[in-house]
Order: sequence, then structure tokens, then C-alpha cells
Amino acid sequence: MTGAFRTSTDLDQIAPALVAVFAVSRTVGTDASAKIDTKGGDGYRFDYATLSQVYGAVRASLADAGVVPMQTTVIDEAAGAVLLRCSTRLLHSSGQWIENDAVVSVDSRGRAQQWGAAMSYARRYSLLLALSVATGDDDAASIPPPRPLQSVGQVKKALLIALYDDQVLARAAWDRLAPGDGPFSDMEAHQIVRAGMMEATAVQFEIDAAARAATAATAAAAADTASSDTSADTAGPDGEGVE
Repeated sequence: MTGAFRTSTDLDQIAPALVAVFAVSRTVGTDASAKIDTKGGDGYRFDYATLSQVYGAVRASLADAGVVPMQTTVIDEAAGAVLLRCSTRLLHSSGQWIENDAVVSVDSRGRAQQWGAAMSYARRYSLLLALSVATGDDDAASIPPPRPLQSVGQVKKALLIALYDDQVLARAAWDRLAPGDGPFSDMEAHQIVRAGMMEATAVQFEIDAAARAATAATAAAAADTASSDTSADTAGPDGEGVE
């Protein structure tokens, strides 16, 4: 699960830097595989890119663009679940930054190895999402048998949770997407939530830009008023300066 992007006030330096990184990015190849056992006893295997593989694929292009990824992890306990939250900040040499989160659910009774695997998973996908880089994961093999179709309400709720219960952003993103009345498959629901998160980021940018413009307009109006008052105080009855 991921949330909306957070950014520094200005993006004029980091935005072109990330475009340059994206221009030379390639799909990250897989270098490991895993087997998942199911209750039915069948199980399935899938290939994936490890965290070191992802870093190795993007480190040079990020360094050339003056960008360094910084990651932190925290543990949240909410609604009886233990969540591991990883924040990835792409920090540009100018001081500008873009940040996002990846959140995974962890079994509180898990062993140290399970916690380590969950942390690696969260760091890997938070970084991939921040850079919009794809991996060569064998997604088709890693998807368990399909579940029943999801309703509009279920997908809306998933988007709301992904946006940390920000109802304004979730509603605006849904309205912009206009995905239809459903029902949706798991893949369609996932794509809608991902697209909704991107739309929410755009909406947040617009809100922030409008707020900055309003603040600037208010400051300019106040400056004009102050200038007019000063001119009136220094003028005589006939509009001439007071000697």
C-alpha cells in the first residue's frame, strides 16, 4: 500500500533531474525467486528483483542527476494490525525533494527474518514507485487464483486508505478518473488505485499552487495599500508634497 507524494515547496531543480533519470531507466531485471505455499497445497513461484539489484540499476543515473535516495522505516500499530512504513525521499543537490511511502502488514509474532524481509520489500517498492521504474517480476506467476470482483465501494475505500483517509483528495481523484460503475477485477482495482494516487498528487500540486498564488496576491495587495497610505501622508491639501 502506498500514499500520495509529498514534496518540497519548489520543484524546478529536482523535476528535470528526475526526468533525466527516467530517460535512461531500464526495466530492472530479476535476480531472485521465491515459492509461496497456499492452503490448497499447490503453491506458486515467482521471480523478483532484490533491493541490492534495484539500487545497482539506478545508483549511477541518480548520482549523475545529483539525486540521492534516503529511506527510513517506522512501525505503526493501528486497528489491531502491525504496519511497517517505509519512506523514500529523493533528495536533490539543490535541497529540493520528493517523498513517498510504502506500507506493508507484518505478523507481530514473526521471526527476525520475516521482519527483515518485510523491511526489504517495503524499501524496494517505495524506491521503485518514487522513481517510476518497473521490474521484471514474474507477476503472472505470482498472482494467486482470482478473487470475486470488487465493487465501486470497495475500490473507493481502497483508494481512500491509500491516501491516508484524505477524503478531499480521494474524491477529487475518483472524479477525475471516472472509472465507471464496476464491478472490477483485482487487476483493474489495483490499476485504479495506482492511477488515483497519481491524480491525487496532481490535485495536491494544484491546491498548493493556488494557495501560494493567493498568498502572493494578498501580499501584493497589502503592499499597494501601504504604498498608497504613505503617498497620502506625504502629500499636501492640493496634492503637493509637504515642505
